[in-house]
Amino acid sequence: MAEGKRGARQSARIKALFRAEERKALITVALVRFAILAVLAYMILDFTDPPEEVRYDILLIALFAPVGLAQLGLGLARVYWAWPHYIFVLFDAILIVTVLVAPYPFDPAGYPASLAAHEIQVSFSFIFFALVAFSYSPLLMLWFGFCTLSAWAVALSWFVDRPGVLTSDDLPEQATDAEEIAFLLQPNVVNIENWAFDLTICMIVAVGLALVVRRARVLAIRGASAERQRANLARYFSPNVVDELARQDEPLGIDERRDVAVLFCDIVGFTPLTDGMPPEKVLELLRGFHGRMEAQVFAYGGMLEKYIGDAMMAVFGAPRSSGRDACDALSCARAMCAALADWNGERRAAGQTPLRIGIGLHYGPAVTGSIGDARNMAFAVIGSTVNLASRLESLTRALDTEIVISRDMALAVARESSSGDAPPPPEPLLKGFVEAGDQAVKGFDEAVPVLAWRNARHLQPDDAEGASPEAGRR
Repeated sequence: MAEGKRGARQSARIKALFRAEERKALITVALVRFAILAVLAYMILDFTDPPEEVRYDILLIALFAPVGLAQLGLGLARVYWAWPHYIFVLFDAILIVTVLVAPYPFDPAGYPASLAAHEIQVSFSFIFFALVAFSYSPLLMLWFGFCTLSAWAVALSWFVDRPGVLTSDDLPEQATDAEEIAFLLQPNVVNIENWAFDLTICMIVAVGLALVVRRARVLAIRGASAERQRANLARYFSPNVVDELARQDEPLGIDERRDVAVLFCDIVGFTPLTDGMPPEKVLELLRGFHGRMEAQVFAYGGMLEKYIGDAMMAVFGAPRSSGRDACDALSCARAMCAALADWNGERRAAGQTPLRIGIGLHYGPAVTGSIGDARNMAFAVIGSTVNLASRLESLTRALDTEIVISRDMALAVARESSSGDAPPPPEPLLKGFVEAGDQAVKGFDEAVPVLAWRNARHLQPDDAEGASPEAGRR
């Protein structure tokens, strides 16, 4: 039942979107109508005719203007009513047939009305088919097709019922070709076969355009859905990963357990730093921080899982593994520190307080998949690996360092660096990391062996060559 309600709400939103576009299209349709009327006036009007005939022709053209004015008014009124559309197309269907079929009052005496049936002008209705197509409504297109077909059928009946009118069905069966031609060319003969052919074409055009409009709606909905999904992916993944995922048919959120590298990063002392700061300045600070850190996550192929205030969580190895997920994560952490150092230089030059960050990383198994419902779906990574990475980030305060990694993370980096699947980095990724002992971590029964990164500010001479991930085991 819940799925049904969500589907109904989504359908209602899509319908409202199309209604808004249909309302906007009314303005376009009205302007196009006026342009068509101007072209027809230029083609039809002959000012060398007697004034009364010119005035009559102008009146016929002007009869189509009120619908355009009504459409323009509805479009500018920013309201949507469905029923006026059906009234408008019904009026157009009847009016175009009436104008083309009605006897011309200035014809010479004795001019047979049925002679107009020889010059069937159903093609004029196709102009209005094009206008109705702007409505994006297949039902309106079918309605206009029905109205047009009915109006021309009534016109045919009117011609046939005129006194002295014959039809092609009255042609003698044994007539020769010459007799048939002579018969059909008589001014009082209506060729039913020609009319049937034109009306069939009219019906085919109506159904075909209705299918085209319906297909256009479906493609628009699918396109909007694809762009929305792509925008959602872009919140978490780098542009190249988004392109890869968008090309694949399988769903993103396949639930599975996999080894991933998890990174947590936040601003040290964020609360006292922003205490008393105007809200817009706080948001400006967060946008600057998140933007720079996010760029590093995407640069190393990570997934930005979520923001938590000033903190952020990134995952490397989900939903796709690069084979160097631990190395990518640690490279990202070091790049974050470098990016912060550059930003701090700008902040000092502007008289602003420099920032410090804490980064925690762990490598291990986690469960990946989609969580939430159809209305609010998100790709998530959960498990003790995530919890431990978060705790290691908190340890950066106690250890007075920028980066803390678990021994499992260091072992994974060493293993990937020596695998030979990819060229090694310019300098060892573990350079500058020292053993920080077994640390008690909240939520974990056993102490966790960790390594801490000592940057130039903390580096001791004995630490210059870095630490082996095996050092704590000797």
